[in-house]
Amino acid sequence: RNSYSKTDLDAVAMMMKDKLTIRPAYNEGICVENGFVLNYIVSDSAADNVSFIPLMEGVICNLNKVPENANADGAYGNEENHSFLEEKEIGDFLKYNTYHKEKSKSWREKRIRFSDFTYDEEKDQFTCKNDVILRCTGESEEITKTGYRRKIKTYKAEEENCLSCPFRSKCTEGKARTLQVSWNAERLKQQAQQNLDSEKGKELRTRRGNEVESVFGDEKLNKRKRRYHLRGLEKINLEAGLYYMSHNVRKIHKINQEKTQKMVVLKKKTKMVLTEMLNRNVVGVIPMAAGF
Repeated sequence: RNSYSKTDLDAVAMMMKDKLTIRPAYNEGICVENGFVLNYIVSDSAADNVSFIPLMEGVICNLNKVPENANADGAYGNEENHSFLEEKEIGDFLKYNTYHKEKSKSWREKRIRFSDFTYDEEKDQFTCKNDVILRCTGESEEITKTGYRRKIKTYKAEEENCLSCPFRSKCTEGKARTLQVSWNAERLKQQAQQNLDSEKGKELRTRRGNEVESVFGDEKLNKRKRRYHLRGLEKINLEAGLYYMSHNVRKIHKINQEKTQKMVVLKKKTKMVLTEMLNRNVVGVIPMAAGF
Protein backbone atom coordinates (compact mmCIF):
# COMPACT_ATOMS: atom_id res chain seq x y z
CA ARG A 1 0.00 0.00 0.00
CA ASN A 2 2.78 2.46 0.86
CA SER A 3 4.51 2.05 -2.53
CA TYR A 4 1.32 2.22 -4.58
CA SER A 5 2.23 5.52 -6.29
CA LYS A 6 5.59 6.05 -8.00
CA THR A 7 5.13 9.84 -8.33
CA ASP A 8 3.97 10.49 -4.74
CA LEU A 9 5.70 8.18 -2.29
CA ASP A 10 3.69 9.46 0.70
CA ALA A 11 0.32 8.54 -0.85
CA VAL A 12 -1.20 5.16 0.02
CA ALA A 13 -3.77 2.96 -1.70
CA MET A 14 -7.28 3.84 -0.51
CA MET A 15 -10.77 2.84 -1.52
CA MET A 16 -12.66 5.72 -3.14
CA LYS A 17 -16.21 6.79 -2.27
CA ASP A 18 -17.66 4.65 -5.06
CA LYS A 19 -16.47 1.53 -3.14
CA LEU A 20 -15.01 0.17 -6.39
CA THR A 21 -11.92 2.19 -7.26
CA ILE A 22 -8.58 2.00 -5.45
CA ARG A 23 -6.23 4.93 -5.99
CA PRO A 24 -3.22 6.54 -4.30
CA ALA A 25 -4.77 9.05 -1.91
CA TYR A 26 -4.72 10.90 1.40
CA ASN A 27 -7.35 11.09 4.13
CA GLU A 28 -8.59 14.58 4.93
CA GLY A 29 -10.57 15.58 8.04
CA ILE A 30 -11.94 18.95 9.15
CA CYS A 31 -13.58 20.54 12.20
CA VAL A 32 -16.40 22.94 11.33
CA GLU A 33 -18.47 25.40 13.36
CA ASN A 34 -21.24 27.41 11.65
CA GLY A 35 -19.61 26.86 8.27
CA PHE A 36 -16.13 27.99 9.36
CA VAL A 37 -13.28 25.47 9.24
CA LEU A 38 -11.59 25.56 12.68
CA ASN A 39 -8.92 23.00 11.88
CA TYR A 40 -7.98 20.43 9.26
CA ILE A 41 -5.72 17.41 9.05
CA VAL A 42 -4.36 15.38 6.14
CA SER A 43 -3.01 11.91 6.89
CA ASP A 44 -1.85 8.81 5.05
CA SER A 45 -4.09 6.57 7.17
CA ALA A 46 -7.33 5.20 5.75
CA ALA A 47 -8.85 5.13 9.26
CA ASP A 48 -10.54 8.38 10.30
CA ASN A 49 -10.43 7.69 14.04
CA VAL A 50 -6.63 7.94 14.35
CA SER A 51 -6.78 11.60 13.25
CA PHE A 52 -9.48 12.72 15.68
CA ILE A 53 -7.30 13.62 18.69
CA PRO A 54 -4.70 15.65 16.70
CA LEU A 55 -7.62 17.38 14.95
CA MET A 56 -9.28 18.32 18.25
CA GLU A 57 -5.99 19.39 19.84
CA GLY A 58 -5.51 21.75 16.90
CA VAL A 59 -8.99 23.20 17.46
CA ILE A 60 -8.22 23.83 21.15
CA CYS A 61 -4.95 25.52 20.15
CA ASN A 62 -6.60 27.68 17.45
CA LEU A 63 -9.52 28.78 19.65
CA ASN A 64 -7.43 29.03 22.83
CA LYS A 65 -10.28 27.29 24.63
CA VAL A 66 -11.92 23.88 24.89
CA PRO A 67 -15.05 23.45 22.73
CA GLU A 68 -18.30 22.68 24.51
CA ASN A 69 -19.31 19.64 22.41
CA ALA A 70 -17.89 17.38 19.71
CA ASN A 71 -20.02 15.57 17.14
CA ALA A 72 -18.76 13.20 14.43
CA ASP A 73 -19.90 10.23 12.36
CA GLY A 74 -19.44 6.56 13.19
CA ALA A 75 -15.90 6.39 11.82
CA TYR A 76 -14.59 8.39 14.80
CA GLY A 77 -16.31 6.64 17.70
CA ASN A 78 -13.84 4.41 19.54
CA GLU A 79 -12.65 4.04 23.14
CA GLU A 80 -9.58 6.23 22.71
CA ASN A 81 -11.53 9.17 21.27
CA HIS A 82 -14.34 8.85 23.81
CA SER A 83 -11.72 8.83 26.60
CA PHE A 84 -10.08 11.95 25.18
CA LEU A 85 -13.38 13.86 25.24
CA GLU A 86 -14.08 12.70 28.80
CA GLU A 87 -10.61 13.82 29.91
CA LYS A 88 -11.06 17.26 28.30
CA GLU A 89 -14.64 17.54 29.65
CA ILE A 90 -16.05 17.96 26.14
CA GLY A 91 -19.61 16.84 25.43
CA ASP A 92 -19.33 13.43 23.74
CA PHE A 93 -21.61 13.15 20.71
CA LEU A 94 -19.43 10.78 18.67
CA LYS A 95 -21.31 8.03 16.90
CA TYR A 96 -19.91 4.52 17.20
CA ASN A 97 -19.96 2.18 14.19
CA THR A 98 -23.05 0.20 15.27
CA TYR A 99 -25.16 3.14 16.49
CA HIS A 100 -27.77 2.96 13.72
CA LYS A 101 -27.54 -0.83 13.31
CA GLU A 102 -28.48 -1.40 16.95
CA LYS A 103 -31.80 0.32 16.32
CA SER A 104 -32.62 -2.15 13.53
CA LYS A 105 -34.71 -5.16 14.54
CA SER A 106 -33.41 -7.29 11.65
CA TRP A 107 -29.78 -6.61 12.67
CA ARG A 108 -30.46 -7.57 16.29
CA GLU A 109 -32.24 -10.79 15.31
CA LYS A 110 -29.71 -11.89 12.69
CA ARG A 111 -27.05 -12.79 15.27
CA ILE A 112 -26.77 -13.21 19.04
CA ARG A 113 -25.30 -9.85 20.02
CA PHE A 114 -23.39 -8.74 23.11
CA SER A 115 -26.53 -7.05 24.44
CA ASP A 116 -28.32 -10.45 24.46
CA PHE A 117 -26.08 -11.68 27.29
CA THR A 118 -26.90 -10.96 30.95
CA TYR A 119 -23.98 -9.89 33.14
CA ASP A 120 -23.64 -10.82 36.82
CA GLU A 121 -21.33 -8.20 38.30
CA GLU A 122 -20.91 -10.01 41.62
CA LYS A 123 -19.75 -13.27 40.01
CA ASP A 124 -18.13 -11.54 37.01
CA GLN A 125 -19.79 -13.82 34.46
CA PHE A 126 -22.30 -13.71 31.60
CA THR A 127 -25.39 -15.84 30.96
CA CYS A 128 -26.72 -16.44 27.45
CA LYS A 129 -30.28 -16.99 26.19
CA ASN A 130 -29.89 -20.72 26.74
CA ASP A 131 -28.74 -20.19 30.37
CA VAL A 132 -25.16 -21.15 29.50
CA ILE A 133 -22.58 -19.39 31.68
CA LEU A 134 -19.56 -17.61 30.20
CA ARG A 135 -16.83 -17.29 32.83
CA CYS A 136 -13.87 -14.94 32.83
CA THR A 137 -10.79 -16.73 31.49
CA GLY A 138 -8.30 -13.88 31.66
CA GLU A 139 -7.45 -10.22 31.22
CA SER A 140 -5.13 -8.70 28.63
CA GLU A 141 -3.91 -5.32 27.43
CA GLU A 142 -4.10 -4.18 23.83
CA ILE A 143 -1.93 -1.34 22.53
CA THR A 144 -3.27 0.48 19.47
CA LYS A 145 -1.17 2.02 16.68
CA THR A 146 -1.46 5.39 18.42
CA GLY A 147 -0.14 3.96 21.69
CA TYR A 148 -3.46 3.85 23.54
CA ARG A 149 -3.76 0.98 26.05
CA ARG A 150 -7.04 -0.95 26.26
CA LYS A 151 -7.81 -3.43 29.04
CA ILE A 152 -9.80 -6.39 27.71
CA LYS A 153 -11.42 -9.22 29.67
CA THR A 154 -12.25 -12.52 27.97
CA TYR A 155 -15.33 -14.58 28.86
CA LYS A 156 -15.84 -18.07 27.45
CA ALA A 157 -18.49 -20.79 27.62
CA GLU A 158 -17.78 -24.50 28.03
CA GLU A 159 -17.63 -26.34 24.69
CA GLU A 160 -20.02 -29.11 25.74
CA ASN A 161 -22.67 -26.53 26.65
CA CYS A 162 -22.57 -24.92 23.21
CA LEU A 163 -22.63 -28.09 21.07
CA SER A 164 -26.35 -28.78 21.49
CA CYS A 165 -27.48 -25.17 21.88
CA PRO A 166 -30.49 -24.27 19.66
CA PHE A 167 -29.04 -20.76 19.12
CA ARG A 168 -25.61 -22.04 18.05
CA SER A 169 -25.96 -21.12 14.36
CA LYS A 170 -26.67 -17.49 15.27
CA CYS A 171 -24.21 -17.33 18.13
CA THR A 172 -20.82 -18.77 17.17
CA GLU A 173 -18.92 -20.46 14.36
CA GLY A 174 -16.34 -21.86 16.76
CA LYS A 175 -16.62 -24.60 19.35
CA ALA A 176 -17.79 -22.23 22.09
CA ARG A 177 -18.91 -18.61 22.34
CA THR A 178 -16.30 -16.12 23.49
CA LEU A 179 -16.81 -12.49 24.53
CA GLN A 180 -14.00 -9.95 24.67
CA VAL A 181 -15.06 -6.92 26.67
CA SER A 182 -13.49 -3.57 27.43
CA TRP A 183 -15.60 -2.31 30.31
CA ASN A 184 -14.27 1.21 29.93
CA ALA A 185 -15.32 1.20 26.27
CA GLU A 186 -18.80 -0.07 27.17
CA ARG A 187 -19.22 2.66 29.80
CA LEU A 188 -18.15 5.39 27.37
CA LYS A 189 -20.33 3.92 24.63
CA GLN A 190 -23.43 4.06 26.85
CA GLN A 191 -22.70 7.69 27.71
CA ALA A 192 -22.33 8.56 24.02
CA GLN A 193 -25.57 6.72 23.19
CA GLN A 194 -27.50 8.70 25.82
CA ASN A 195 -26.07 11.95 24.48
CA LEU A 196 -26.85 11.06 20.85
CA ASP A 197 -30.44 10.08 21.67
CA SER A 198 -31.10 13.33 23.56
CA GLU A 199 -32.69 16.41 21.96
CA LYS A 200 -29.28 18.09 21.89
CA GLY A 201 -27.82 15.03 20.18
CA LYS A 202 -30.50 15.06 17.48
CA GLU A 203 -29.85 18.75 16.86
CA LEU A 204 -26.08 18.27 16.58
CA ARG A 205 -26.46 15.26 14.27
CA THR A 206 -28.58 17.35 11.91
CA ARG A 207 -26.13 20.24 12.05
CA ARG A 208 -23.16 17.98 11.35
CA GLY A 209 -24.68 16.81 8.10
CA ASN A 210 -25.43 20.37 6.99
CA GLU A 211 -22.24 22.07 8.14
CA VAL A 212 -19.47 19.53 7.52
CA GLU A 213 -20.73 17.83 4.37
CA SER A 214 -21.62 21.16 2.74
CA VAL A 215 -17.96 22.25 3.02
CA PHE A 216 -16.80 19.10 1.22
CA GLY A 217 -19.65 19.44 -1.30
CA ASP A 218 -18.67 23.04 -2.07
CA GLU A 219 -15.03 21.99 -2.49
CA LYS A 220 -15.77 19.12 -4.87
CA LEU A 221 -18.77 20.35 -6.86
CA ASN A 222 -18.63 24.15 -6.87
CA LYS A 223 -14.85 24.61 -6.75
CA ARG A 224 -14.22 21.38 -8.70
CA LYS A 225 -11.36 20.42 -6.41
CA ARG A 226 -11.27 16.63 -6.38
CA ARG A 227 -7.51 16.06 -6.56
CA TYR A 228 -4.43 17.58 -4.98
CA HIS A 229 -2.07 19.46 -7.28
CA LEU A 230 1.09 18.99 -5.20
CA ARG A 231 2.99 15.85 -4.15
CA GLY A 232 4.14 14.72 -0.70
CA LEU A 233 2.34 14.91 2.65
CA GLU A 234 4.04 18.15 3.73
CA LYS A 235 3.05 20.01 0.55
CA ILE A 236 -0.43 18.49 0.60
CA ASN A 237 -0.95 19.93 4.10
CA LEU A 238 0.03 23.37 2.82
CA GLU A 239 -2.32 23.07 -0.16
CA ALA A 240 -5.23 22.02 2.04
CA GLY A 241 -4.46 24.82 4.51
CA LEU A 242 -4.49 27.47 1.78
CA TYR A 243 -7.81 26.19 0.47
CA TYR A 244 -9.54 26.23 3.87
CA MET A 245 -8.12 29.69 4.63
CA SER A 246 -9.70 30.93 1.40
CA HIS A 247 -12.93 29.14 2.34
CA ASN A 248 -13.11 31.06 5.63
CA VAL A 249 -12.27 34.38 3.91
CA ARG A 250 -15.08 33.79 1.39
CA LYS A 251 -17.42 32.99 4.28
CA ILE A 252 -16.55 36.23 6.09
CA HIS A 253 -16.93 38.24 2.87
CA LYS A 254 -20.33 36.69 2.19
CA ILE A 255 -21.55 37.52 5.71
CA ASN A 256 -20.34 41.14 5.41
CA GLN A 257 -21.94 41.41 1.98
CA GLU A 258 -25.28 40.18 3.33
CA LYS A 259 -25.09 42.67 6.22
CA THR A 260 -24.35 45.51 3.77
CA GLN A 261 -27.27 44.52 1.55
CA LYS A 262 -29.59 44.42 4.57
CA MET A 263 -28.45 47.91 5.60
CA VAL A 264 -29.07 49.24 2.08
CA VAL A 265 -32.56 47.74 2.01
CA LEU A 266 -33.28 49.11 5.50
CA LYS A 267 -32.16 52.61 4.49
CA LYS A 268 -34.35 52.50 1.37
CA LYS A 269 -37.38 51.38 3.37
CA THR A 270 -36.74 54.05 6.02
CA LYS A 271 -36.45 56.74 3.36
CA MET A 272 -39.68 55.61 1.69
CA VAL A 273 -41.60 55.58 4.99
CA LEU A 274 -40.36 58.99 6.10
CA THR A 275 -40.99 60.50 2.67
CA GLU A 276 -44.53 59.13 2.69
CA MET A 277 -45.13 60.52 6.19
CA LEU A 278 -43.85 63.96 5.18
CA ASN A 279 -45.93 64.06 2.01
CA ARG A 280 -49.04 62.99 3.90
CA ASN A 281 -48.79 65.17 7.03
CA VAL A 282 -46.44 68.07 6.19
CA VAL A 283 -47.54 69.11 2.69
CA GLY A 284 -45.69 72.15 1.35
CA VAL A 285 -42.81 72.01 3.84
CA ILE A 286 -40.06 71.32 1.30
CA PRO A 287 -37.00 71.77 3.62
CA MET A 288 -38.12 68.82 5.79
CA ALA A 289 -37.70 66.38 2.91
CA ALA A 290 -34.41 67.73 1.63
CA GLY A 291 -32.22 65.64 3.96
CA PHE A 292 -33.52 62.19 2.94
